[in-house]
Amino acid sequence: MENLGCLLDEVEKISRGVSDRHYSIFKFSTHFKGAFGTPDRLRLELPHLPAFDTLEKLLIWMVSERVSFSDIETENIEGFKIHNGIYHAEGDFIGD
Repeated sequence: MENLGCLLDEVEKISRGVSDRHYSIFKFSTHFKGAFGTPDRLRLELPHLPAFDTLEKLLIWMVSERVSFSDIETENIEGFKIHNGIYHAEGDFIGD
């Protein structure tokens, strides 16, 4: 739990510089999604974000990639592939 606190602190720190202190984290029944900023068209933007099975993995991705909602339309998120409208890490698709 201590690691989550440190990661959230880092996300908060990054948000000051990239999104006027705004970031959004979503929890669904099977995964988490998030990005810096506030979504303008959530239903169009959310499917383009990768899904993570833990909050910790999402926060690590947010800190390392710094994707903002304003980047999503033109951003090609490397290392992920879409399946049923959700981006997943390519490594999750063995033999696919």
